Amino acid sequence: MPEQVHCAVARSWMQAGFTLIELVVTLIILGLLAGFVATRFNTMEVNYHAEVQALQATLRFAQVMAMGDDELWNININGDTYELQRNCTAQPDDVRLVRIPGHDSVTYGVPHGVSLFGSQNIAFNNRGQPCDCQGVALTADTTVTVQASALPSGSSVGSFVLTQNTGFIQ
Repeated sequence: MPEQVHCAVARSWMQAGFTLIELVVTLIILGLLAGFVATRFNTMEVNYHAEVQALQATLRFAQVMAMGDDELWNININGDTYELQRNCTAQPDDVRLVRIPGHDSVTYGVPHGVSLFGSQNIAFNNRGQPCDCQGVALTADTTVTVQASALPSGSSVGSFVLTQNTGFIQ
């Protein structure tokens, strides 16, 4: 009888680990959970912040170009697109339309889920001051509003202000 007890104890000690199937199933479950967690990270919020920064960079570019030129440079925001223009009077297929740095075309459309509010024409004179298309300096700060929809936390509306005398972006 003592031999039977000893064999039973030895057999249960040998079977105390995990089987290969248990390990594989556990790894599959962990992989699925990691996949769900990774998809919860929404790239729309990253796109939203990137688009705000890209528009600000294009405004700064127009300002710098205007300071080195005798003509006005402007950004024409129209709905969900914007274009960089020289001398405020560009028409489609006009040489005064300038390719936006970092993009392949003269008109840039923001991605789906990101929106620009309203139509604005923001020009800069040769001193880098924001002005209208006649070269008259602005009498008030200009607010540019960008909205992102379909974020995990709902929609997000952000804006930045272009200071009237200096063109500083806040």
